[in-house]
Amino acid sequence: MLSYSIIKKAGIPGILLYIWSFLPFLISRGRTSENYNSIDSSAITQIAVIFIIFCYIFFNIKENFKYYIFLFKKTFLKYLFLYFFMCLISFIWSYDPVYVLWRSYETLVLFLIVLNLAIKLNFNYIDIAKWAVNWSFIFGVILYFIFVLNMQIDFNSLHGFGVYYFGSLLFFPLLYKDYKMFLVMFFIMIFATSTKSYLGFLLSIVFFIFFTRNLKIQILTFAVFLLISFIVLYINDFSILEILFPNKTEENIASGTGRLPVWEVLIDAALNKPFFGYGFQLGEREAASILNMRVVSAHNSFLSAVLSIGVFGMQFLVLFFLNMFFLCFKFRRNQNALLLLCCVTMSFIFSIFDNSIGTRISPAWLSTVILAIVIASYTLKNNFHENFNNK
Repeated sequence: MLSYSIIKKAGIPGILLYIWSFLPFLISRGRTSENYNSIDSSAITQIAVIFIIFCYIFFNIKENFKYYIFLFKKTFLKYLFLYFFMCLISFIWSYDPVYVLWRSYETLVLFLIVLNLAIKLNFNYIDIAKWAVNWSFIFGVILYFIFVLNMQIDFNSLHGFGVYYFGSLLFFPLLYKDYKMFLVMFFIMIFATSTKSYLGFLLSIVFFIFFTRNLKIQILTFAVFLLISFIVLYINDFSILEILFPNKTEENIASGTGRLPVWEVLIDAALNKPFFGYGFQLGEREAASILNMRVVSAHNSFLSAVLSIGVFGMQFLVLFFLNMFFLCFKFRRNQNALLLLCCVTMSFIFSIFDNSIGTRISPAWLSTVILAIVIASYTLKNNFHENFNNK
């Protein structure tokens, strides 16, 4: 289950990530288009935390710079870095350069501190996965209670809990055979009533059954899948739509739970500046003024990317996901590679229907970055063994 030794092993980078995760959510934030970028107490807290993290990265840059260069040259992480770099320089053509610089600087700093975490853990993908499971569970539980206490969310919904934000990490416990933690995270996902998590999980299981070469695991997984389907469909007399869209009306489902009308406006806004976008995070604010409502979220990381830095920048995000998928597929004979392929599937589905790696920092953003670094560490290890065996 939870491992306190891995928290200790992760050292200062892990502590700094915990600090960033908790502090900003303890203070309420403005959400209207008028005060979206105002400097209130919450903004000051976030700026201070990011500055502390930057100081740690700066004072260790001499020691770690060689690792940055190696990762960017040898792994698909270069596409993610190029995407963040495009976000940073988008201040040049944006109408609010200070805001764009701050948000893009924040993403680069958080990206580098996760790299520092991986360096601290010697790029051991199992240790990174263990740390991520600890972080996601502890953060998810605390975040849920913060939401309940500060935002008066209905206690009948666990929508702010655990795997709703951390679906990208769902299969991590299976990498080191912690079945109890996997079951905990699985049931959290079930009770979180998140349609995108359900869709991602079902598609992941299909991939796992189809690609696994272990007949016993294939039969067992398929049997469990059928058993769960039977229990849900026949014993509880639920329909498929009730399962995939819990607590949603037919009108909600038809409109993509409110996403489709917003996407129409956002696509129109993107077509006005298709090549380089409005500047990082400014496209959704542009749509907010068109809709005459509070700041909207695209609920689609790729659409957010097009709005922010256009199709030229969004291609790096597409290459990032494609490389993760094909690298895991390349090593599919290994069960852990298949589990990571399932994680990529969960992350991709989440990114289609919510904010993830393509937009501002969030728990889902950080989960995807951690997943990427775990896959990079895993493939580096396997490529080393392949090259060694071929000599």
